[in-house]
Amino acid sequence: MNNIIALFKGGLSRSKGILIVALAASIGVAFLIIVGTSSMITDIGSIRLGFIDRDASAVSSDFARHLEDDLGMELVISDSVDDMNTELVNKRISGIIEVPPGFEEALLSEAVIPVELTFAGDYANEVFTRGYVESYMQSLGLLSLAAGGDKAELGLFLEDARSNRVSVETLAKDEELFQDQKDRDIYRLMIAFILMLGFYMSISIAGLLFTDRTNGTYRRIKAGSVTSFQYVSSVAAIGVILMLLINGPSLGLYAVAGGDPGVPFAATAGLMAAYSLFVIAFGIFVGLVMPSFSGIIALTVAVATITSMLGGAFFPVEMAPAAFRAMGHIAPQFWFFEAVNAIQTGVGNPLGPALIILLMAVLFFVLSGIYFAGNRGMLRTVSTRGA
Repeated sequence: MNNIIALFKGGLSRSKGILIVALAASIGVAFLIIVGTSSMITDIGSIRLGFIDRDASAVSSDFARHLEDDLGMELVISDSVDDMNTELVNKRISGIIEVPPGFEEALLSEAVIPVELTFAGDYANEVFTRGYVESYMQSLGLLSLAAGGDKAELGLFLEDARSNRVSVETLAKDEELFQDQKDRDIYRLMIAFILMLGFYMSISIAGLLFTDRTNGTYRRIKAGSVTSFQYVSSVAAIGVILMLLINGPSLGLYAVAGGDPGVPFAATAGLMAAYSLFVIAFGIFVGLVMPSFSGIIALTVAVATITSMLGGAFFPVEMAPAAFRAMGHIAPQFWFFEAVNAIQTGVGNPLGPALIILLMAVLFFVLSGIYFAGNRGMLRTVSTRGA
């Protein structure tokens, strides 16, 4: 125990600068996300959208009516995807809604084909639109069930809604709908930033071990009574402090801001703890095996970027092709968002994905202990310096 404490104190004194940077970065990320999104547009009537109707059915016609009459949006209707994309690139529309062919038939058979939504950087209006479209689609599903799969009966329901000017929309409180969607999107954006920042900070953990290897500390430790468990544990403890500084302020500030993303604070903290252990273990392993600090940076940045993309930190993996989603299973970020989705939707057990992240961490901890005990990293570094 004394060895662990002594190693921890020595490493902590050499990591003060990194710890300060981590704290400042965490506070900065939380501030920018929460304050920046507080100015989002809240006037749904100001949204101008492209609308492509590939189905030409009573349902798609009512969908367009709902957007224009019930919500007050302005629709630019066209059959040309190229024209709509040009309008979107030139920012003359906020986004594009495309109703696929066979949409009504699929709805009646309870095999829903999703409506395609395309946006390009207009985050505020995207949040609004996605929330309203999702709610409208849920309402259509209820009407389809009530119609028993009968197209004529469904048409009567839609006509009744039009004639009585009653929106198919079942959520009456539009402000609450927007706020719920906004909270979830801000939460996901914040989590994505923290996951990436935490992964990049593993460079500092790896750098601490690399310094020990190159200045002789590693060799002296190996020659003494320090075991691999003690050495790895001391560095892991420093990593825990680092990750607390990265995660804590951001999550705390978001909790104080009053957002409700549908994920309890305790659940978020638990998932962050599991992910942090993985990042710490990865950093330790990289610091032990890489022969140069530039290699540590290159490898960490590459792995962090690729796993963030595969895992859904850049965009929801549901939007990606099946092969891309399959590759995402190797990324801890993927399992993090799987757990979040399970909590938000109530479908599935979030403990499973959390356990997978922990198993990934255990794997790298074990590999680090084995590598340290084998002394191979030290010998390679020493021989390189001697040359």
